[in-house]
Amino acid sequence: MRRITLTVAVGSLAVSAALAGAPKGAAAPLSHSVFRHVGAANAGLEHSSNWSGIAVTGQVYTQVAGSWKVPTVIATPGNRYASDWVGIGGYGSGDLIQAGTSEQYTGGHASYNAWTEILPQSEVVIPGFTVHPGDAMTVDITKGSGNAWKIVVTNATESEVFTKNLTYNSGESSAEWIHEAPEVGGSIVDIASTSNADFDHGTVNGSTVIGSAGTQHRIQLVGAAPGDTKATPSKLDTDKDGFAVADGSKAPKPPAS
Repeated sequence: MRRITLTVAVGSLAVSAALAGAPKGAAAPLSHSVFRHVGAANAGLEHSSNWSGIAVTGQVYTQVAGSWKVPTVIATPGNRYASDWVGIGGYGSGDLIQAGTSEQYTGGHASYNAWTEILPQSEVVIPGFTVHPGDAMTVDITKGSGNAWKIVVTNATESEVFTKNLTYNSGESSAEWIHEAPEVGGSIVDIASTSNADFDHGTVNGSTVIGSAGTQHRIQLVGAAPGDTKATPSKLDTDKDGFAVADGSKAPKPPAS
């Protein structure tokens, strides 16, 4: 298994500049913002202009983990981007520590990568880390002593592990598993059409599953026009640690437990 380890303090611009940059085929580096609330909840679903998935609140969150298979991009006109990630913070707060994958269709070509991001900095693509559609990914974010954090990104399919040690001041007020329309140049982009994003093994603070991790917020991604729904999450699976997100307004079936 190939391992990459990076230690960095937040605000280390030299390291960020050396590792950042646009993924192959992408128009610009992406960023992954906090929850953008839109309008009122409907049928138990909160609405957002950038997130779809599940966030939990009501506890102190010092660890979060989740797994998914990288969705496959579906060819569509124009440049489109989607991201899948696990994080702490960002739901009702300005702090957010996260890591995940991106699926992009730009210039007539699909591309995939893995990244970390610690707001207010932009995404840092993990250098030399292999990502293909269907790869089995896991992200684990854990707080150590003080403001020390460790992010571990694993691609089990490719037998690759990336570890990043850093310092960060988190409010620890939420945890989430999100399929996202990211930002380019500060603006939310059109989300790429993809196969379902199936999240599983979602836990916080050790082995507490999503269904027992606090107040659940199921989030639907919506566009600017009425009735323009971009992505919808399912309910939790039978063991309460996973769910699916599908394009459009219809909730998919949750993944098999």
